[in-house]
This record gives sequence, C-alpha cells and structure tokens, in this order.
Amino acid sequence: MPHPNSKSRIASSKPHTKTGTFEFNPRISGQLGIIKITDKDFQNHALKAIKWHQEADKKIKSAFYTACEQLQQEAKKMKTLNE
Repeated sequence: MPHPNSKSRIASSKPHTKTGTFEFNPRISGQLGIIKITDKDFQNHALKAIKWHQEADKKIKSAFYTACEQLQQEAKKMKTLNE
C-alpha cells in the first residue's frame, strides 16, 4: 500500500532557457526544497560517467585477455601431457 504522502514526493522540473539551468522542486514530508543544477553540472556528471565506463571497459578487457591467456597455457599443458 503506498504511503499517504507519496504524491508529495513527486519531483517536478522546469527548464530555464535563458540561464540554462533547471530547478527541481522535490516535496518531501511537506517541505519544499529547490536545487539549481546548471548545464556545467550536467556536463561534469556526464564526463565522470564516461570516464567511469571507459575504466570499466579497460578492466573487463584486461580480465578477458588474462583469462584467454590462462586458457591457452592450460591447453598447451594438456597437449604436452597427452603426447
């Protein structure tokens, strides 16, 4: 069953085209808080996300190639044992 005040938790936003900012008006427990986020904030967040994904991709590729090398070494060992 939803909380009786759940409708008040819906955040609304409106763009300010002149300043390039957004105002978020989240209502939590009957209080109104306004957070201004600029385009620069969005850009910084996007750059951090891109960097994080690039680092994750590097780690995944490194782990994959390491696993492939280990499998090849194991296959060579098995081949020499069978000969």
